[in-house]
Amino acid sequence: MKRPTPRQQFWAALLCVGVGSWIAFVVWSEQPGLRVPPAVGYLAAGVFAAAGVSLFLQATGFALAANLCAILMAAALAAIGGWIGFGSGDHRCEGSLGGFGFVPGEWTCRLVFGAGAVVTAGIVILMMLSLFKGKADSQAQE
Repeated sequence: MKRPTPRQQFWAALLCVGVGSWIAFVVWSEQPGLRVPPAVGYLAAGVFAAAGVSLFLQATGFALAANLCAILMAAALAAIGGWIGFGSGDHRCEGSLGGFGFVPGEWTCRLVFGAGAVVTAGIVILMMLSLFKGKADSQAQE
């Protein structure tokens, strides 16, 4: 697979930041159809914004800063999944596990999103450890 060119990364970054801005506007304008707390909506907007900034930084050669944005993006995704999986109240989320029809739909949904949040948080920790290890290795070589 070919790596994207810097020009392609700039366009993708612009698209991501635009989508994040649109989501932030929807949250800020308190649209009646929005069924999440504002903090969760802003986290979703932040995921797109961080992706856009990460793409821009990659295109301009700032790999370390791009990795930090990727870590923030993954952390925001873990927080959103955590809210769905572990947050209080009814989230109107349903799902099914084949062969386990006796499990209520909301429990299934919370189980899947909660497990995903835990896995994503673990990935964030691994990303941070990798980043710190890489930085320590580069300092040791100097």
